[in-house]
Amino acid sequence: MSRNLTLKMDHFGAKAFGELARRHGGSASRLLRVAAHYYLADSDDERLGWLVPSLAQEEGADRRGVAVQVQLDDATWTALAREARRQRVAVGTLATHAVLYFIADVDSGRLAQRMRESL
Repeated sequence: MSRNLTLKMDHFGAKAFGELARRHGGSASRLLRVAAHYYLADSDDERLGWLVPSLAQEEGADRRGVAVQVQLDDATWTALAREARRQRVAVGTLATHAVLYFIADVDSGRLAQRMRESL
């Protein structure tokens, strides 16, 4: 079973998300699953920028921009919902943050570096 989720992003984030999904031949839903698991795997690293910033939680912060519709499998939904409760944010807010966190690591080369180190 899958769950529908709406990610609310600014135009720049939505464009980067769409381009990354297309570049890797997948859907936005598939890329979100990868980004969510990548983000959640970093939970013990105490990395600056890992927690959802308070700015993303502010009232009205999600009123502008683009709504991206995605579907999540139950396991990914459950993992994101658990972390969202821990951080006291909405699942959609956490999922959007996870996507942007992942895109930042792809663009900076950090993801490639981590892959090289794990091999």
